[in-house]
Amino acid sequence: MKKNNSDFLIRGGIAAVIIAVILYVAINRTTQKNNSTITIEKTINSGVINCKKGNYKKGIKEIKESLSLVRRKLNLTKDKKLTQKYKDIELEAILWKGVFLLKQVQEKYSQARRDAVLNNQSFKLPEGELDEAEQAFKDVIKIRPSRAEAHRLLAYIYREKGQYLKAISELEKAIAQRVNFSEALNDLGEAYYMTKQYKRALEYYEKAVIANNKLASAHLNIGMYYFYENKESRREKDTNKAIKHLSKFIELSKKNGNREDITEAKEMLAALK
Repeated sequence: MKKNNSDFLIRGGIAAVIIAVILYVAINRTTQKNNSTITIEKTINSGVINCKKGNYKKGIKEIKESLSLVRRKLNLTKDKKLTQKYKDIELEAILWKGVFLLKQVQEKYSQARRDAVLNNQSFKLPEGELDEAEQAFKDVIKIRPSRAEAHRLLAYIYREKGQYLKAISELEKAIAQRVNFSEALNDLGEAYYMTKQYKRALEYYEKAVIANNKLASAHLNIGMYYFYENKESRREKDTNKAIKHLSKFIELSKKNGNREDITEAKEMLAALK
């Protein structure tokens, strides 16, 4: 099976952060608030909005300012309910900080990564680019080890750094917290693929589809697996599986899918028919 690892880092990685951002919109909040918590949360929300608009410098600065403020409040308050509220806000701010630090780096190097893929070359981020985001997700896990999304995002960073065994470990922890975490199951398949454990990779792609049949990236991975596996002596049933999953990927990706992925899937389908 021949494939450039950068392909997976583009498909799985960028999707990973986009999904993570959507997930964090709904972080739990208590209904009782005082003026100080409202002020802090407004600063966080302002930072999030700025980051979503692409103004990462201003947005991340606001999120960091909210972190500093909430930590000062934690040191001063003795009220148990308020202390818990501040801790929840602190966790929220750290999560957002990590997500947008990661997204900022991805966007910064997106074109360089795509150029590498087009030239069939591997791509590696400059040393240290992801260190601050990595620490943010580690901080989240330290505070709340059950946060499955933080394990998944930390695993993505390990994948970017080529530390696939560490990525596998974090993804296993994410799945232990949320058994049907389809995105993490798919990511785990990709991590196994990168360590050349192809059969095991397929196992987790299929688990991802069982957990969520609308996860386009998992269908693409299965389709590509059967397309490249034993390409010269492909069995009819494997051809049928490749056609089934590539077609499903195209169907699911019509509205918001990556054009390059859709084009590649269509080319593979044409080659199979």
